[in-house]
Amino acid sequence: MNEEQFKALSEEQRKTLQRELQAKGLYPADARIDGVWGPATGAALKLQETRQGEQKAAERRDALEAERLAIEKLKAQSGSEQSTAKTEALRQTTAAKKAYNEQSSSPLGVGTSIAAGVPALLAGTYLGSKSGEILNQRLDASQAAKNQTLAEAAADRMKGVTTRRGAVSGTTIAGAMPSRYAAMRVAGRMAPHIGLGAIGIGKGASMLASEREGDPSFYPEMANRAGGIGLIGAGSGMLAQGIKQGVSPGVPPDAKSISIIQSEGLRRNNATPTPKAPTPGTLAALKQEARDLQIPGRSKLTTRGALQTAIENARKGVKALPKSGILAPLAAGALAYQATRNPAEAGQEGGTQTEAATNAALASGTAAGTARLVQRYAPRVLGALGRMSGPMALAEGAGEIGKRLSKPGATAGGVVGDMYQEGFGNATDAFQSAMADFIKFLAEGQGPDQAAGPYTP
Repeated sequence: MNEEQFKALSEEQRKTLQRELQAKGLYPADARIDGVWGPATGAALKLQETRQGEQKAAERRDALEAERLAIEKLKAQSGSEQSTAKTEALRQTTAAKKAYNEQSSSPLGVGTSIAAGVPALLAGTYLGSKSGEILNQRLDASQAAKNQTLAEAAADRMKGVTTRRGAVSGTTIAGAMPSRYAAMRVAGRMAPHIGLGAIGIGKGASMLASEREGDPSFYPEMANRAGGIGLIGAGSGMLAQGIKQGVSPGVPPDAKSISIIQSEGLRRNNATPTPKAPTPGTLAALKQEARDLQIPGRSKLTTRGALQTAIENARKGVKALPKSGILAPLAAGALAYQATRNPAEAGQEGGTQTEAATNAALASGTAAGTARLVQRYAPRVLGALGRMSGPMALAEGAGEIGKRLSKPGATAGGVVGDMYQEGFGNATDAFQSAMADFIKFLAEGQGPDQAAGPYTP
């Protein structure tokens, strides 16, 4: 306490402090107790602070010494206890090793040690494989359900009630549409097996690593070893089944339904696709037009020219005469007319050259220059006459052909061509004359040589 602190006290407190210092022998006994600061009061207070500091230091020293003594005492006691614990632990370890060796060397121990090796691995692998097969069956059943969803979506596509985008989106949301990547499909089928197999192998390895921890007894240790090895085998068996399921699943995705769903060629709502019209003027277009016009014998018309002619005639309402009843008898009649030395021989007796040519033309059934009236009434009659007279006319004309061929420089093609042109021209003239008489007959009911009654040439 300094002078300022002393003076801050009340007079009575200052006097009380002087008395305490005097009682402790720090303030002189003959000094006056007046409560006033002086040299004796200051010295007494300083001496009091010094003694208080020394006292505190001594107390700290005593406390430290007591603490040191207590620590040393504890160390001595702990050393003795630790020595006793170590001795006891060594004794127990020795006894356990002795019991371990005795158990492992016994017949039961030997059998247990063997069983905890390869047999445990085989048993674990079998259990893992069977578990994998059960998992594969569950996955196949799941894929069968997905295939049903795919089949229903494909049926909707075939009916046209949904689009490709809708079918793909629906089956994808339902989890039925497999990945487009083969690696992803395989990995997806193997994922459950990989997860379970990894858990088994990891747990088994952990059990083997902690084999010496805890109870070192022989039989518990063998049980732990068998369990660890068995779990590793089970994980391996599960992985093997996963590879099998991934590469060759029992129920693969329905490829047919997927192809129908993904197809771009299906029509919607059963709408009949609009047929593409053939290019006008082509052979296909002409054939289609002939079918539309119902032209008879159109299947035999294989060229554009023939089809165009038939189409034009059909549009004009003209019907072509049969080839077999007209062309061949026409040539036969023309040859018969030219080859006949006596014009009457081509027709009836006593006939003129005009009448003979007319009879030959009518016999041949020619259609050259005929009008629609003749085309309507004459074809059957002309055809029948031509078929009867044609062979006879050809027989007569054969002799004339032989005579002309015997001439110097004559050729078969030239002779036949000349005879055809000569006979055809005469036959055409005669036929036109005959047609005029025939029309007159139809109009008046009589022919050129008969006033009344049926017309007989």
